[in-house]
Amino acid sequence: MSRNGKFDVFRYIGSGKFDRIGRWFRGGRNSRRAGRRPRKHVDATNLSLESLEDRVMLSVNVYSDLADYQPGETAFITATGFTSEAVEFQVLHVTDPGADGIWGTLDDTLGDNSGAGHVPWFVSDGGVNDLDGTVNGIIETSWYVTPDDSLGEVFLLAAEGVAAGPDGSFGTSDDVYNGEVASNVFTDGQQSLWAWRTEGPNANSWLSGTTIQQANSIYAEDDVIPFRWTIKNGNPAPKLQEGVTYTVRLDWDFAGGTTDPNKFMIDYLTTWNATEATATGPFSDLSGFTGGNLSTTAIATDPQLQAGVQTAGVFTLYNIDASSFQYVSGTASDRYVEVLFNSSQTRKHIDVTFTPNDGDGTPDEFLNVGIAWGGHLAAESDYGLNKGANNFPG
Repeated sequence: MSRNGKFDVFRYIGSGKFDRIGRWFRGGRNSRRAGRRPRKHVDATNLSLESLEDRVMLSVNVYSDLADYQPGETAFITATGFTSEAVEFQVLHVTDPGADGIWGTLDDTLGDNSGAGHVPWFVSDGGVNDLDGTVNGIIETSWYVTPDDSLGEVFLLAAEGVAAGPDGSFGTSDDVYNGEVASNVFTDGQQSLWAWRTEGPNANSWLSGTTIQQANSIYAEDDVIPFRWTIKNGNPAPKLQEGVTYTVRLDWDFAGGTTDPNKFMIDYLTTWNATEATATGPFSDLSGFTGGNLSTTAIATDPQLQAGVQTAGVFTLYNIDASSFQYVSGTASDRYVEVLFNSSQTRKHIDVTFTPNDGDGTPDEFLNVGIAWGGHLAAESDYGLNKGANNFPG
């Protein structure tokens, strides 16, 4: 990881809030004990994300670099697997997940899209508007989050394979669509990724909106960065209700892509406080997250890792029926999916489904819900000299 590398790791594609306890790290495995100072805890109370449908990965895919933006930022968008002459992109306001109850699918209810930025645009793989400039099956483009009508909104990101018709121009009535369609979702000002920093006036508290970097954190290789995702009843995003099944995707920087495939960032997930044993939480410090139903469930073993690398751990669940918690990504023997993000970065993700339940016997309530876990910083003692998180190229 570069010295000012952005910790753009775990993304929730659902309706909720992320927090992470993020200290930067310096040096290798043996540096993590020296000079420890009190740490801040990361707090995620009012995050809102959209729920992801239960599905296997499609041959075409589209996604943004972040799950949530602020007005005036730029969303960087990647489409993969399209075989068409070009891809038509469009970003639209949506107000409801539609009949399937899943945000980011094509039956979402459209909102007011009369403002700027909602006209389709077209990009060809390797063409002048493809940000990577290479014919490689990956199209990279961007969308400006216009300040006029974006704050607090949910957006449908759609991509569709298209060829120019006889007139040779895109965006005209004779365009030919080949049936390749992908969609996703992101928000503006509804989610926050929280980081734990060891420096500054807020030691031993959870903080949000921070990037883990050398200036604010001292995590070392082989440490575990605590993360938590919460959704609180009353957020602008959809509330979570007992008796309804939801899906969340956890996504993180894993390896160095085609440039440095044997360098690793976060190599596995484990218990949230494996390093921060005295940390407050993971939910007890949040308003509305006391009492309720607190439980744990085992984190799936990643068979792609070297034997002996992964330390067993658990997800800590708040107001979630642990018996309903299931992995739905990948295959029955390997729930982890690795995807090339760019030449210097691959990401891994897992999709999990669950049903909210606070254990009080009253059905159909809307609940505050949370999941906590830890991301382990890869150590060169496991992968070889200069192949740990301290040397990650992303």
